[in-house]
Amino acid sequence: PAASQEPAPPSLTLVLSLIFIQFTVMCAWSVLETITSPLAFDSFGWSVQECNILFTCGGAASLLAYVSFVIASKWIEDRWLIVFALIACFVGLILMIHWTLPILPPYKYCFLAGYLIMNAGFMTGRPVTFALYSKLIPSQYQGEYLGFMVAGGSVARTLGPFVAVFLYYHMEAPFKNTLALFGSEGAIMITCLVLVISLWP
Repeated sequence: PAASQEPAPPSLTLVLSLIFIQFTVMCAWSVLETITSPLAFDSFGWSVQECNILFTCGGAASLLAYVSFVIASKWIEDRWLIVFALIACFVGLILMIHWTLPILPPYKYCFLAGYLIMNAGFMTGRPVTFALYSKLIPSQYQGEYLGFMVAGGSVARTLGPFVAVFLYYHMEAPFKNTLALFGSEGAIMITCLVLVISLWP
């Protein structure tokens, strides 16, 4: 009998796009983990206890987002869940920029809302990106290709703190550090959105 043909490797374009999305989400989360406490201290004079309360609320937002994701995944396609996650991350990052516009609420409220929304976006985006990536990979290639995905996330977790510290502490103009930090991450989120929408018709 003829030998069965092995399935072809997955599309390199789709694989790289999902690794890039995972990298972006993980890098943004790493930046947020690194800079939240010093930013809250510098902007609002918060103590360690107040920051811990914020982190607890962020954990609750993540848990709620994850439960919602599990329920929604039964009816909504993975790519649209990724789109939602990227939009949530983008909105959260933009809210955490210290804008000096009089029409906006006080920065503290924008920051709190942005932090919670970013937590929800991360907790939705990370698992659904992994899930979609895994579905694309035939069983023969799972180990190798999932290793690439994990490596991309590890690089993001390593790079994120250095980016956060450099941009936050080396921008001399008032409030420009949050614009450089969160604005650049938000711009990359938009790039990820374009990739998802263009590559997954």
